[in-house]
Parts: sequence; C-alpha cells; structure tokens
Amino acid sequence: MAIEINVLLVIGLLALIRNVTVNGQDPIERFIVTIGHVNNRELSEKCVGTLISEQHILCTATCVSVRPPTQIAIIIPPVSETTTRIVIHPFYENNHYSNNAALVMTTTFRSNPHLGFVPRQLGGYLSTTNSCSLFGWGGRVIDARRDEVFIESPVDCNVNYPQSYCSNFDSVAHLTCSALEASPVTCGNDMIVSGFVSTDGCSPHGDDSARLNYHSVSDFQDWIEGVIGSQLPERREVNFIVIIMDRNTLAIPQCFGTIISSNRVLTTATCASIDSMDNLVVQSRYIDVAWPAKQNFSVTQVYVHPSFRQDNPFENNVAIISVNGSFSDIIIPRTLGSLDQNSSCQLFGWGPTDSVIRGDAITVSTPQECNGAHPHAFCSTHPTIFHHLCYAMTGTPVTCGGNEGVIAGFLINNATCSNNNSRVSLSYHSVSDFYDWIADLDPVNTDPPTDGTPTNPPTDGAAATKMLTAFVLIVSLISCAMMNRSFSF
Repeated sequence: MAIEINVLLVIGLLALIRNVTVNGQDPIERFIVTIGHVNNRELSEKCVGTLISEQHILCTATCVSVRPPTQIAIIIPPVSETTTRIVIHPFYENNHYSNNAALVMTTTFRSNPHLGFVPRQLGGYLSTTNSCSLFGWGGRVIDARRDEVFIESPVDCNVNYPQSYCSNFDSVAHLTCSALEASPVTCGNDMIVSGFVSTDGCSPHGDDSARLNYHSVSDFQDWIEGVIGSQLPERREVNFIVIIMDRNTLAIPQCFGTIISSNRVLTTATCASIDSMDNLVVQSRYIDVAWPAKQNFSVTQVYVHPSFRQDNPFENNVAIISVNGSFSDIIIPRTLGSLDQNSSCQLFGWGPTDSVIRGDAITVSTPQECNGAHPHAFCSTHPTIFHHLCYAMTGTPVTCGGNEGVIAGFLINNATCSNNNSRVSLSYHSVSDFYDWIADLDPVNTDPPTDGTPTNPPTDGAAATKMLTAFVLIVSLISCAMMNRSFSF
C-alpha cells in the first residue's frame, strides 16, 4: 500500500510540475494559439499564431486567406472562438515566401484574462549569427515544443525571395520539420517575437536534406504597427458610433455610422449599399454603467443620396439609415457640423471592440488642396499606407476643435489609404455639404438633425397629437389655478 501511495504521489507531483511550467514558462505566459478552419461545422487545426496584443494574433496569410473570416476560428481547448476581422498584408503574393503575413483580430483574450495569455512584444529580428528558439508547433500550448534552430539569411536561402529566411535539416523526417505554419521564433529574448514559420513544415531541398522557411518580424514592423497602432488609447465614453453589418456575417463589421437622432444613423452610401435593406443590421455598442452592452437593430429605411454613383465614392457618398426602435437613452445623438480648412480633428471608431474605440488626431485639408476633380472630398495625409489610420473603415466619424458633440465629417475611403504620386491620403465628406438633403428627408419617427439653427416643427400626426395633448394639459392647469384662487376668497 505504501508503494502504491508513493507512486501516486510521484505521478501527482509530475502532473503538478507539468501544469506549473511549460518548457520553463509559467502557464500564465501563454502566447501561442491554434487557428483552425470551419468546414460544414467541422473544425480542423491549420496553423498557429502569436498573440501580439490583447486583440491581435500574428499568423500567415496562406493560413487565413483561403476561407472567409467567418470560417476562421481560434481554438482554445475545449472551445473555439470566431474572429472579428482579418487583415492580410496588402502586398501578399499568394505564396509562402513573400509578405506571407496576416493579423487575426478577436476580443476573446481581452474579455477573458483568466485564460492566462500574455502578448509578445514586437521589435525582434531573426538572428543569423546566433541560434534561435522555435516553439509552439503542434499548436497545443501545454505541449509546446521548443527547439534550437540555426537560421540563414535570404541571400543564402533563395535570392528570389528577399524576405524568406531558412533552416536546413538532414531530411523532411527531422523532428523540427513537423512545425506548424506561423509557429513563432524568438532569438535571445522569449518576450519578443523575432519571426515565424512561413511554410507548412519542411520542403525537400537537394537529395537528402529539407528546408524550413521563416519571415522576420522586423520586415513587417511598420505594417503591423499600422494595423494595431503603437498604442491603443481607451475611449469608453464614445457611445455615438454604431457598427453596420450584413446579417449573414454578423461577426464581421462592414463599416461605421454615427447616431444623429433617436433612431437614425449617418453613414456612407457605399456602406448602406452592402446588400438589400433586409440584410442590414445596425449594432449599437455602449457602456452601461461599467459594462459594455450591445444592441442589434433591424433597418426600416435606407436613404441614399440621389446623386451618388457606385463608381465614384468621392462624391455624394452619404446615406441615412433608420432603425426599428430607438437607441439607448444614455446615448446622446450628435449634432451636425462642418469640416473647415486645415481643421484639427479626430477620426474615431475604427478597430471595433466591445469597449475600446480609438480617436486619433488628423489635420483635414480642403477639396481644392486634395483633388480638384472631387469638390466634396476633403482629405488628410499620412506617411505610408501602413499608417494605423489607414485601416479605418468607411463611415468613421470625424469631430473637430475638441467638440465631440458635433460630427463634422465622415470617412468615405475604403479601408486602405489611397496612394497618389507617393502621397497617401484618406478622404472625407463634410456634413455641412448635405444639410439640406438630410433636412428634407421624411421626418416621421425621428429627431430632425440640426446644425444649431432652428428647424421647422414636425407636422406629422404623432407630433400634432403631442401638441394637442400639451395644449389640453396647459388649459387644465390654468383652470385648476383659477379654481384654487376662487376658493381662497
């Protein structure tokens, strides 16, 4: 009996050690996740990824570009979570060796800190002089392997692919050749991810050897920071921004809108033309006391500017969406304003999460300074197409002069900056250019937007009933006052 107890104690101790440390790392420092594909409700592991912020996972484009975002899942045994957005490197060339990088976005880790995932830092590069550590392959964090690898420069691997580093092994049966695609590599500091595997295991190289290829994070630093930003300031009080989605892909935001009345949203015509009105969903995300809340609204009416043309998103790209119901009383609709020359403004709303909405400083130039061919298209310029503002979505609102109660403009570009003669820019409409059109829309069941000037009183039946009721109440109060006065004599 004593022997059996001792055996059980040893087994228990080994299990405890196994759960306390994983290759010398505490489980609270988990940073590798498994990414899978969903096909006919069946989930299969395809690659791994490295958590580089509370919301962003670095992986390969070849892993996530083969399916729509709704069919890409993050596997955290025993459950899996869908992604909120996928950004693939804009210069990806559909191979494993050039710009094979992507970012998968999710709110899972931010919302569930008990999972124990700690993001890795950026700033690393693959070393070709000292050995590095390849780990995370197999995709199972508790069984994460860690092997020493010696990495050669692209010049020594394949001169045709200047971003592709490599390691050579004696055969494809070498243990390290079973590395899953996007497995992370560190070189000297395990808190900094230096690179990742860009191929799905080794490929034959020569007669009796095999090769594993990598990308260095340093080659994608600007692009990564352009997507996630160097910092993510919290904007928990910004409740006036809504997300507009297709009912068939509710997990994937399409664009943004701004609440301008109790049941109306200002957005772009390109956004409102996603699909038929029946498939549009407007999602309000707001902070109720200390907790984020969501509310989905179906659409009752879409008003697209009559002069808008699909082939020209830089002119009259404006729409109003009416929803079925009313937004929360804690949300204050925005007043309509104007973009002015060289306005110091903030671009809001991109990077949709439950509780964090960014606001970044921009300087807005007039249409004459931007492109004379588009007299309604204001613009802001940025250093490169990898600047984080270039990942804002259409309909994102702009406020100016520090007054967040007034929407001055909104983004009309697609999600990536346009590059014209080495000048990278985002384009906007000024709300003031569409005052008259907005004011002339059917006023039923909405609070008319205003630029601060008086508006004509509503004349619909509901409003008339309210006015009659108010008149009756006033007459009753006067009558009661007179009766009380007569009794006092």
